[in-house]
Amino acid sequence: RLTAALYFSVGFVALFIIGGLSGVTHASAAADFQQQDTYYIVAHIHYVLFGGSIFGIFAGIYYWYPKITGRLMHEGLGKLHFWLMFIGMNLAFVSMFVIGGLSGIFMASTPVDIFIQDTYFIVAHIHYVVFGGSIFGAFAAIYYWFPKMFGRMMSPALGQLHFWPSFVFFNLTFFPMHILGVGGMMRRIYNPLQYDFLAWAEPWNVFITYSALALGLAQIPFVINFVFSLFAGKTAERNPWDANTLEWGAPSPPPHLNWGGRSRPTPRRATTRSLSESRRCCPGALDPRLADGWSAPGAGLARATLGGGSVGGRQPPSESARAVSAAARPVAAVWSHRLAVLLCLATLVLLLVGGVVTTTGAALAVPDWPTTFGYPMFLYPWSKMAGGIFWEHSHRLIGSVVGLLTVALALLLGLTERRRWLRWLGVAAVVLVSVQGVLGGLRVVLLKETLAGLHGVLAPAFFALTVGLALVTSRGWAEPGEPVPAPEALGLSRLALLTTGGIYLQIALGAWLTHLGGPLAPHLAGAAGLALLGPVLGARVLGRHAAEPRLVRPAVLLVGLLALQLLLGLGAYLVRLAALPPLAALAAPIAHRLAGALLLATGLVLTLRILRLRPAGARGVEGGWLSDRVPA
Repeated sequence: RLTAALYFSVGFVALFIIGGLSGVTHASAAADFQQQDTYYIVAHIHYVLFGGSIFGIFAGIYYWYPKITGRLMHEGLGKLHFWLMFIGMNLAFVSMFVIGGLSGIFMASTPVDIFIQDTYFIVAHIHYVVFGGSIFGAFAAIYYWFPKMFGRMMSPALGQLHFWPSFVFFNLTFFPMHILGVGGMMRRIYNPLQYDFLAWAEPWNVFITYSALALGLAQIPFVINFVFSLFAGKTAERNPWDANTLEWGAPSPPPHLNWGGRSRPTPRRATTRSLSESRRCCPGALDPRLADGWSAPGAGLARATLGGGSVGGRQPPSESARAVSAAARPVAAVWSHRLAVLLCLATLVLLLVGGVVTTTGAALAVPDWPTTFGYPMFLYPWSKMAGGIFWEHSHRLIGSVVGLLTVALALLLGLTERRRWLRWLGVAAVVLVSVQGVLGGLRVVLLKETLAGLHGVLAPAFFALTVGLALVTSRGWAEPGEPVPAPEALGLSRLALLTTGGIYLQIALGAWLTHLGGPLAPHLAGAAGLALLGPVLGARVLGRHAAEPRLVRPAVLLVGLLALQLLLGLGAYLVRLAALPPLAALAAPIAHRLAGALLLATGLVLTLRILRLRPAGARGVEGGWLSDRVPA
């Protein structure tokens, strides 16, 4: 009874205190104090096993908590500037949380609580508090802070497409659970139809199921909006919300050491208004040098000075800020390069295993997709992986890893990379790996060899893209190439592009013929053409750029791999005519595919480095035909 009285006292004192100016602070403190006993609430929700004075504790919690949170809602005196995405989410957060609090009042009444505990009424209450009171608020925060984190605005149209279905289907999913709970439907039953007295609830359960599925689908616009805005969203203004707080005074995203001085707090009446309103109500709180929309530290309206000079963007960054930024950028670049190299190696392994799958005819060893004999892909038992199943399932697992690495690299580039074209390359890699995965799955489901051919043609293209990403994120890429005469640079670039393009077409043609069949004459003609182009390119590089090791090494490797590839191609053809052991029969075709991938990678590296050569005498051209100039 003393404990119960303590809870009543805490709530009463909190409500008494929050009548002052610091209402939010004291109410939050009281709410947080009561939250420490969440385990009591959880135990109460799940089981009614207690008796005596313990009910006083729960009654105290549920009686005072809505009053404290209600006061918190009342203390939100700020004026809403209607921007539908995050304002709508905030309104949904407040309204849904209030509904959850109102349903919690029923649990303060012991006779009612004994009946509704452990029913779907509790499920509805919990989700209105947790989902409505947390998830909607989290979405609102993401929409609000996105321009500060990434310097870009999210799409309002996609935001509306996300908010309205989420709000509607959330209520359609969880509000009917109040009805089910009052009707006596228990929690934790997998099939309500096994109870005759719950037969009336079947239509409600079906309706809730469809609403829950629609609620999940409603999150797709948010994912699209987030990823698209990350790379191609509208550039955000310095203070897009007309806010008056500290963080909106800094650029978005803020650079290192963006604050250099102290701030003087502004009057309280200025902190509850927008920046433009505060200029009218508290003109003395504004630094005239910050009248262009730059919020000063503190409440965003304070004067900020350091030795008489303004801070916060009106003067150039300090040397220490430049040093920190210069030291931080290579860290992100190093990790981008490491991740790109890892992706490149994983893709090479994927091509190798894919060659084994094609050569052994194991492509249909697993007849379903995206599952594996009914199992989720990552849960298929290793004990059952034998023969063709091992190779096909391993191919799928490695492909999943490659897809995850691609998404991770694209996100890292989007967050840290200043070169816009490189960020778009990351997006292109995600699109291409997604198309590859869908083509591979549809080939299994639809049994179309044409899809298998397209899958084989796009595989080397994706590998080439990963090689390019690994190269352009490397440290050596930033070093300018040697100056060469413009005609020489143009001619060498054309020869390199022709050679590397021919290598890709030769590999793609080989993959198409492997899956769909056809005459070998075009493939042999392509091999003959490359046998001429490769040595010519190597000779020109060695003859005119012998002092440039970045060109000499890949040129020599290109000629060597080309000779090896021709020999392996001949061996792969002869294997078909000879009766060899299974392992020997597999070795030549698989090695032929692996050497082709390495040849493509080498040709691409050489071509990109040649394109970086600087035409002598050309003004304003840095880095040759491929410039890394970052737009302001």
